[in-house]
Amino acid sequence: MLKVAFIDDGINTSLFNIKNLSESLCVKENRICKCDEQTVSAHSHGTVCAAIYSKYVTAYAVELISVKVINENSLKGRVADLAIGLNWCIENDVDIVSCSAGTTNFWDFACLNKVIYDAKCKNVIIIGALSNSGIYTMPACAENVIGVKSGILYNNGAYKLRWHSFDDIEIVT
Repeated sequence: MLKVAFIDDGINTSLFNIKNLSESLCVKENRICKCDEQTVSAHSHGTVCAAIYSKYVTAYAVELISVKVINENSLKGRVADLAIGLNWCIENDVDIVSCSAGTTNFWDFACLNKVIYDAKCKNVIIIGALSNSGIYTMPACAENVIGVKSGILYNNGAYKLRWHSFDDIEIVT
């Protein structure tokens, strides 16, 4: 079974037909805890991402995992929590990590580089979203991460795959 983790602001299965959510976790006080999914907004970013994923990935047996590292009220989080969430995914044999959290602060990059390297060594695929400001973001722009961003030219599921892009983002949609 394919294990897919969403590192975001949590997943709530009440509004959309999101199947196979096996774990709802959050990072609190520097450790992974169980998270009550009913405390997560039904319209959270993580919920919408998981709903889209569930709609299109039907050919595989998939186990979804929510790892909440972003506060849904402030829309902010701590890089240390992101690293803890990524490490949990690595240690628990997650196959794919959809990471909508990241940092644009240069001082945080070294902390995430180690985790990204560890993920690569364990064959964990990380898909990272570029920041909404459109500037260099970790982990999205890191080597061994599939970077994604939105673009005005691609609508209704259209996308462009870009090899060796100047901003280290491989997919624009």
